[in-house]
Amino acid sequence: MTEAHRILSEQFGYSDFRPGQKEVITALCESRAALAVFPTGGGKSLCYELLALMWSGVTLVVSPLIALMKNQIDYLRSHGISAARMDSSLSQHEAKEATSQMNSGALKLLYVRDRVLLDRLRNRAPGSTIIYVTLQKTAERVASMLEQAGYPAGAYHAGMETEQRTEVQEWWMASDRNIVVATIAFGMGIDKASVRYVYHYNLPKSLESYSQEIGRAGRDGARSTVELLASAGDVPILENFSYGDTPSESALRRLVSHLKSQPAEFDLSLYELSVQCDIRQLVLRTALTYMELRGILRQHTPFYGSYRIKTRIPACEIAGKFQAERARFVAEIFRHAREGRTWYTLDIGRAAQMMNQERSRVVRALEYLEQ
Repeated sequence: MTEAHRILSEQFGYSDFRPGQKEVITALCESRAALAVFPTGGGKSLCYELLALMWSGVTLVVSPLIALMKNQIDYLRSHGISAARMDSSLSQHEAKEATSQMNSGALKLLYVRDRVLLDRLRNRAPGSTIIYVTLQKTAERVASMLEQAGYPAGAYHAGMETEQRTEVQEWWMASDRNIVVATIAFGMGIDKASVRYVYHYNLPKSLESYSQEIGRAGRDGARSTVELLASAGDVPILENFSYGDTPSESALRRLVSHLKSQPAEFDLSLYELSVQCDIRQLVLRTALTYMELRGILRQHTPFYGSYRIKTRIPACEIAGKFQAERARFVAEIFRHAREGRTWYTLDIGRAAQMMNQERSRVVRALEYLEQ
């Protein structure tokens, strides 16, 4: 450990190891293998960074997070240690420079986060493949990375236009080699029996989701493979999804207090109540449903004084998706809405009166557009 202490002091500026670091480095020196589980900020990165300087050759670091790789490489370079990364965010020039450094022997650490996935694709026979990810931006990034590596890959997620999703789906269905990188939005209702591989690039949201998604492989009875590429970096994202849908006790108390203060019959705006109680609208609907099931509330005909509308495509294009009278009707709805920078506000009663239409028809049209 004399050499390790010297590098620790000269290269990293520390006088001694943190708890656990010395044991990991000793295990690696003696048996060339170690499993190290450290708390966040516990200093696990130094274990392999220091050994990279002790040993000859290039140390390959597989990391799932591009942002983490960037931070660690900046830190190493600031200490005079040659480090580079290979990932899908690099330009062609940057990738060539990293390869050149590695081939010349000048590089001590090379970070690659997508290496495991690429290794699996290279070492297995081509086949119809689904790669599930959690975020839309991850779907775009991984699909781009696979394309750059020479694989027929396309992204599929709810943020794409309907025409784009249909095009990707049909492209994937038509081949026994194509790869789709998708969020949970993909696969519902798709009947393709010859899916050979299902990879989870990120942790699935639940055991139910995992069971459903891997069930899309091998429906033709032929041998298929499913694999979960788990990463600790996925956990905070899943926690955000979970906690974002969980109202606080104080929020629920505000909701109950508001409802108790109302008369026997009252109008309710989901949008306004969501803001007032700090509960997401989907969660608010669930809470109200539970109250209705327990006999606390009883819903009558939906009645809303106004709607706030945010369009996914320009409003002028929405009417174009309909024909004849329906197109004119939809266009007229938006003509009577007040346009803000992001939202349209529509007074339902006034709009129905100006359009000489039943109020219920305007409401049904808006609900259809939302769906």
